[in-house]
Amino acid sequence: TVDKCPFEACKEALRKNGTYLNIGRPLPSLQMIWASITSGIKVAVGKNAPETAEALFFMKSIIGQGKLKPVIDRNFSIDQIVEAHRYADKGHKKGNVVISVH
Repeated sequence: TVDKCPFEACKEALRKNGTYLNIGRPLPSLQMIWASITSGIKVAVGKNAPETAEALFFMKSIIGQGKLKPVIDRNFSIDQIVEAHRYADKGHKKGNVVISVH
C-alpha cells in the first residue's frame, strides 16, 4: 500500500477481480489503468490514507469480512517504541509494525 513494490509484481499476486491499493501514489500509472480495463483488477490510489473515524470503521469492517488481510511483521510494546522505530526505519520490514498499548 505504500508504493514499495512495483505494480507488475503486485498485479501477479492479485486474484481475479482483486483490488490494488496504493496510498503512496497520487495518480494511477498507465500500467495500472490498462490492467484495470483489461483484467478486471480494481486500482485505488491516493496521496494519503484518510484519517477519519469513518475511514477507520470502514477499514475495520473490510478486515472483519476478510476482504483485506493486513500483514504484521513484528509486535512491540509501548516500552519498546524506540526499537520499533529503529526497526521500521531500516526499511526491511515485510509488513506492519504494531505497537501494543495496554
